[in-house]
Amino acid sequence: MGKHMGIPPKNIILFEHRPTFKAIYGLNLSLYLGVNVFSAATLKEALEIVKKHPIDFIFIDNSAYSQDTAKKCFFSLDAINKQIQMFIIGPTDLNEEKFHIFDQNTGIRTILQTIAKYLNVTAKDMAELELDAHYAIPLEFVVPGWICPRSIFKRQKDVFEEVLLPDTVVTEEFIDSLINADIEYLYIRSHERLQFVNSLTLQISSLLKDQNLSTEDRIDLTATAHQIVMEQARTLGISESTINLATECIASMNLLVHEIKDLENLLANFLKDNHTYMYKHCFLTNYIGLHLIKKMSWSSKEQQDKFSFICFFHDISLKKDEYVKIHTNLELEALDAPEQDKKLIQNHALVSAKIISAFPKIPFGVDTIIKQHHGSKSGEGLNKIYKDLSPLAVVFILAEEWARLSFESLETEKVLNKAKIVQQLHQKYNTQVFHKILPHLNDLDI
Repeated sequence: MGKHMGIPPKNIILFEHRPTFKAIYGLNLSLYLGVNVFSAATLKEALEIVKKHPIDFIFIDNSAYSQDTAKKCFFSLDAINKQIQMFIIGPTDLNEEKFHIFDQNTGIRTILQTIAKYLNVTAKDMAELELDAHYAIPLEFVVPGWICPRSIFKRQKDVFEEVLLPDTVVTEEFIDSLINADIEYLYIRSHERLQFVNSLTLQISSLLKDQNLSTEDRIDLTATAHQIVMEQARTLGISESTINLATECIASMNLLVHEIKDLENLLANFLKDNHTYMYKHCFLTNYIGLHLIKKMSWSSKEQQDKFSFICFFHDISLKKDEYVKIHTNLELEALDAPEQDKKLIQNHALVSAKIISAFPKIPFGVDTIIKQHHGSKSGEGLNKIYKDLSPLAVVFILAEEWARLSFESLETEKVLNKAKIVQQLHQKYNTQVFHKILPHLNDLDI
C-alpha cells in the first residue's frame, strides 16, 4: 500500500457479505483512496478486526442486509467504548448528523469523493502516492471467472512470481490452492491497477456476444450480467461500460426469447436454478410481453427493443427480491420492513424512472412507461390503473401479472396453466384501457 508523503494509510472496515461487490467496493476504496481495507461479512468479524487494529472508519452497504446492520454495529461498538465514523449506503435509523448516510442510489464515485474529503485526500495526493513496483490485491477481492487483463503475481519474500498470465481465467481451484497455502495477497504491476478494476464488466459483455453459447450457459451468463448492471447502476453510477453491458444483456435475453419455444420448459428451468427472482421476473415478463407485442398491429423492432429495455430496468430502484414480489398496497402494508424501504417500494416506479432518465441515449419515452408500469401515471402507488396508459405500459402490466402468477404457481405447486392465467387476466383487467389487447392473450404461441 502506498503512503502520502510518508504518512501511513488509513485503516477501514468494509462491511459486505457479497463476494462480487466486496471486490468492487474493496478495490475502489483501496485504489482511489489509498486505504488499507479489512473486510467483514458479519458483525462478529467486524468487532474482531476492531479489537486487533486501529480503525479510522467503517464502510457498509446497509441495504445488502435484511436488518439495520449499521445500527447494530454502532451499538456494539458503543458497548466497548469505541467511537468510529461510518459511511452508510441505504436506510438506517442512525442519526444523519453524526454519520455519513447515502441514498442507496448514490453512485460510488460520489461516495468516494465524500470519503476523500473526510480523509483530506485530494486527486493530487493520489497522483503523488508513493507506490512500489507491485500493488497488493487482497485475495478475497479476486473473483472466480475473471479473465486476467494483465499478469498476476504471488510474492515469496522479495521475489514476485507470475502465477497467472494475461487472458488466463481465474478458477475456484486456483483460489482454493492459494487459501490452502495461506496466501492472503496477489500482486499486479502498480501502473496496471486500474485496468484490473475495470476488466470484469468488459469481459462479461464480450462473452454475451458469443453466438455459440448453449441456452443454459446463456441464461446463467445473462443472469450474472443483469445483477452486475443493476448493482453498478445503483452503486458505481452510469458509465459507458455499464450501458454497453446492459445493451449486450438485453440482446442476449431477446436471443433466448427466440430460442426457447416452450414456456413450461422455461419455468421448469427457473425452478431448478438459483438466479435472483428479480432476473427471472424480468426475463419472463420480457418473454411474454415480446410474444404479445408481435400480435399487435403497431408491432415493430423499435417497439420490441423499447419493451425489453423497460423490462430490464423497471425495478432498478429495488435491491431485494422480496421487495420485487410486492405488487399490491395490502402486501406492502403487511411487509416487515423499515418505513423508508416501504416508501421506496410504493414509489419505486417513479424512482426507477428518475434513475433511467439519467442514462445517456435511452430509447425515447421509456422513462415515462417505467413510471406507468404499475398503472399510475405519476409512478406512485402499486395498483392504481389509469384510463389513458400507453399501449406498451398496458402490455407490460399484463405480461408482468402473467409472470407473477406463473411464479406464484411454482412456489405453491398450484396447477395454473395458460388458459387459467388468461382467464384471470381477463377478470382482473376488464376495463376499457385493456380491451384492445386482452383478446390477443388467447393467441400467444407459448
